[in-house]
Amino acid sequence: MARTVCYFTAFPQARTEAHARLAALLPRQAPARDWHLANAPGTAGSEVPESLARAAAVAAGAGRGLEAAGLWQRAADVSPGSRQAALRYGRAAAEADRCGDLSWSRQLWDRVTTLTDDPAVLGDALAGIGNQLMWQPAAPTVALAERLLTAGLDDPRLVRAVLAVAARAVFTDGDPAAVRRLRTLIEQAAVRTDPIADVPDADPRGDVSDAHLALAMAVADPAGWTSRYGPLRRSPLLRPLTGPAERIRLLSIAGVAWVLDDTEIAADHYRRSLDAIRADGSAGVYATATVMMAEVLFDLGLFEEAAGLLDDAEVVAGRDLAGPVRQAILAQRASSLIRRGEAGRAGRLLAAAGDPAAPAGRLARYLLLRASAQLAASQGDPVTAYERLRKIFDGGRALHHVLSPRSVVELAGVAIDAGRRDETVSLLLTAEEAAGRRTPRRQWSWSAAIGLLRADAGEPGAEETLRDLLAEPGAQRPYEYAVVEFRLAEALSAQRRRTEARPLLISALDAFTRVGAASDAAIVREKLRATGVRAAGSGLTAFDELTPQHQLIARLAAQGLSNRAIAERFGLAPRTIGSYLYQIYPKLGIARRGQLRDVVRL
Repeated sequence: MARTVCYFTAFPQARTEAHARLAALLPRQAPARDWHLANAPGTAGSEVPESLARAAAVAAGAGRGLEAAGLWQRAADVSPGSRQAALRYGRAAAEADRCGDLSWSRQLWDRVTTLTDDPAVLGDALAGIGNQLMWQPAAPTVALAERLLTAGLDDPRLVRAVLAVAARAVFTDGDPAAVRRLRTLIEQAAVRTDPIADVPDADPRGDVSDAHLALAMAVADPAGWTSRYGPLRRSPLLRPLTGPAERIRLLSIAGVAWVLDDTEIAADHYRRSLDAIRADGSAGVYATATVMMAEVLFDLGLFEEAAGLLDDAEVVAGRDLAGPVRQAILAQRASSLIRRGEAGRAGRLLAAAGDPAAPAGRLARYLLLRASAQLAASQGDPVTAYERLRKIFDGGRALHHVLSPRSVVELAGVAIDAGRRDETVSLLLTAEEAAGRRTPRRQWSWSAAIGLLRADAGEPGAEETLRDLLAEPGAQRPYEYAVVEFRLAEALSAQRRRTEARPLLISALDAFTRVGAASDAAIVREKLRATGVRAAGSGLTAFDELTPQHQLIARLAAQGLSNRAIAERFGLAPRTIGSYLYQIYPKLGIARRGQLRDVVRL
């Protein structure tokens, strides 16, 4: 401590001189010498750029990303050749991007493009700034990738990395036209378009080129991926790598799994990628990965887990008050709150996020439109809900090619409530045709949405179609599956077939309760009472059915102890306690931690 105080209370010039003198005393290849030179700005000599570069590599390897970015920048500043300087500015941009300083990363990228037009140097730099490019329009990124490939970029690893960066931009931007350009780009690329093909001299422990190409191929053609390469769960792509490459593989394969609608693999890989991100300090990746994972958790009906993740990520993204990442997180937090019956808090979040139609980015705009529509519906205003949600298919074309189709069942429901059934059938049929090939999971949603609208109109065959769809297992889509059950039950009740509606309502209530969708569960309970069934509410009897361990965990949480404090009592990890609580809530018929006091014997 005394040494630290002496060091930082000394004048900056004295510290610089001390570093320079110590560097002069040490052997040339000593790591400590590189560190002293790095902390002696203005030191002259041809060896300084190399010393700064070595010190930057050490800092990056130790997880000190922002320090590494600064050292790479200084190494670039004093590099004698423009090509070497551009490479080092690119490394600096990558570290700044990984750590979340996107503005600095953009400035460093601009220096790279000013210094060189070498496709290999530009490709190397571009591969490291995917995080900042994910929140910008995809067209410029795809155009740059096209230019690099046309200019002769031929390193297989770099080609695949550039394709992956373009795919991530397209994935987030969601413009269907960009998806078509990505397909063309992959076709024109001078690499084998097999995501499990060997790359020359690849290190199987740390080469991510297979995962890069797999992501590009999946974003470009999700419906054709499985038929071309087989089920993802049996793919060599699931084999773990080592070091930083494993974080990249986890994120890439999570994205592949999500667009292929394999939500269990997506959730598993996103969970593990977030653990890796926390471990290596990649703060810039954390918030973006959380946005993606939250959508997977919504698909799985894990609203409480999504809420916890989003609360943490909002702290990370909160500094950029008008940024698209923060707008996306606010919208998702609002959706989670609405599902769990907290519309008041959701409204305040959406007010902070601003006009839902304003964001330039399609992903943030979609999430805000969806959340604002859900808020209006929860407040008994189906007309406003419909007008907002239909904007995700304005003109019969998807606002976001991945996300818009995930809301078609919800759109059908608010259209029925708003009395806009007929025009919505036409809208969805046009949008379905424009969407092109679909995965089986997406086709289920399209068929269910159009079937619900036709069932509401009493069209022959619509009910049979919906019952066939409900005969398929709904484990990977419990919330949406329950919505279809509830809407079909409403159509039957409108035809005075209440006896047939009851089993569907009971099943929907069970699902909504299990996933913590308190507002939906309350609506279904009222409908059940109208059919002559008194639905059981949550109570103390459910507590008695918990295991003794779960009872104690519930009691401690109800008393206000944190997950970490509870974990210390059991010798478990805080995340394990959180997982147990997610299992406990639906068994008690509640949706969140604050309700435990109402149902737990203290």
